[in-house]
Amino acid sequence: WFIERGNKKGVPFGETIDFFRTNFETAQANYDLVSNPTIEDDYKSYYTQTFHGYETGNLSWEAAEDCLGATLSMSLSYWPKNRPMETASWFRGNFTQALTQYCDEHSPHDISQKIKTKSSSLNMLDVAGSIGVSTKVLLDEFENAKVGLVDLSPYFLSTAKMLLETKGSPIYDASATQRVSYQHAYAEDMPYASNSLDIVTVSFLIHELPPPVIRQVMEEAYRVLKPGGVLAILDLDASTVKSLPPLRRFLFEVSEPHIHQYTSAKTNVHEFMKDAGFQHTTYEMNDPMNARWIGQKPPKSDA
Repeated sequence: WFIERGNKKGVPFGETIDFFRTNFETAQANYDLVSNPTIEDDYKSYYTQTFHGYETGNLSWEAAEDCLGATLSMSLSYWPKNRPMETASWFRGNFTQALTQYCDEHSPHDISQKIKTKSSSLNMLDVAGSIGVSTKVLLDEFENAKVGLVDLSPYFLSTAKMLLETKGSPIYDASATQRVSYQHAYAEDMPYASNSLDIVTVSFLIHELPPPVIRQVMEEAYRVLKPGGVLAILDLDASTVKSLPPLRRFLFEVSEPHIHQYTSAKTNVHEFMKDAGFQHTTYEMNDPMNARWIGQKPPKSDA
């Protein structure tokens, strides 16, 4: 029903699936390039549950095949009178615009200057970048920046590399081969040096994690960011999820194994960021369904 509804609204599900199948051999070849055998031998139990109707969650080619269309259709209900490709651009654009404005205010002589001068020394990390849609947004909005894409699904990661680097893809980027690196890793244990990154973004991950792991992700983001670096999170607004009509909330509950904890008092993203050490933390609605949280690792003079 989800795909059928999307097709009626103008989401190019058929086109995205056809492109995936046509270029499947490339995605398969990428698997060996990006996967981490050590992780594959023993995934943590919170990740091996049923997600989004897939029995093996994100650990399958089937989930990877459907993911681009599903991602593009996320905003169907945000502004229902508008076309899905437009609304997808709007809510992603709201996030990057807020991130840029935050950097202007809190890092005017460092990160903001790198953004304005389109410096290749701007180092960003897209945590849980999935099949590359959020990574493509960062490539477009932060010209010349280097972007690391971290995801725990080698199927998604392989697909992201294929979609970003293959001509004709809906998210193809000619610069991706030089600007994007791919890491198969846990968000709470990332293969990056301490104090090495300017910006870390986390999109639509934390509602899929138990609260203790969310805290670990915040602490890991703090570790890898340079002093003065910025963490920006985009995800479901818990209070909005709780106020959904019964049927829509039920659909969340049956497809998201950790959503009860996310919408309970056990999870307070804003407070978790503060506890991890971030300052100047903000919480705002990004669109009718999602919120954004932004915070800064204290500069050396403030630490």
